[in-house]
Amino acid sequence: MALVGLAFVCLIAAVSADNGKAELTEEKRILSRVNPWKFVNNSETVYLTKWLAANSDLRLFSCVRSKYLRYDSVNQTVYRTLDVSINTSTEILYRSVNMSLKVDLRASYPPILLVTLLYSMRNYSIDRDVEVGERQLPVRYSDKKCLILGNSKSGVPNKTGCSMWVTEEYYDKRSLCCDFIFFFFVARSISHTMFQSARESPQLQLARLN
Repeated sequence: MALVGLAFVCLIAAVSADNGKAELTEEKRILSRVNPWKFVNNSETVYLTKWLAANSDLRLFSCVRSKYLRYDSVNQTVYRTLDVSINTSTEILYRSVNMSLKVDLRASYPPILLVTLLYSMRNYSIDRDVEVGERQLPVRYSDKKCLILGNSKSGVPNKTGCSMWVTEEYYDKRSLCCDFIFFFFVARSISHTMFQSARESPQLQLARLN
């Protein structure tokens, strides 16, 4: 009975997100009123907690997080870091890049999160970042606790999978509603493997202190 109640609550949360009413069509699904902007433009650190992909190399990611940098109101762009801890056979590597995030709400469903990786040129006496790659990620669900992204609209779909990000506040609390939506509406592909990352590796802890 409790599970039925949880499922009902989550479905209501999904269809009523952003105060809209989902249209019962094949194209729009029940999550058609999702607006990820509040999550994207959040000053909290966020963590990648679950992801699915056919690429087994992604299992090497032990911790992935993103820290808030700033918001540019002119072009409505959020800037964040992307910090990754990677387990190899001999060591744990730490890598970090900056990225810009924009939300494209022009399409009826789904909203698109435009993610652009940036390479800093400041070490070369050039005071700017250079764009080195962009991904267009369909937003399957979003609220103040989590952001669930689908396959990239660019690149190779079976290499990208889908993912769920949560804010630092809700990492330990765990949102059952977000988990429910991830597993039952996104993660039903039998051709993908699910991976989970830890909250923080020793490398990320050290980087936080530096």
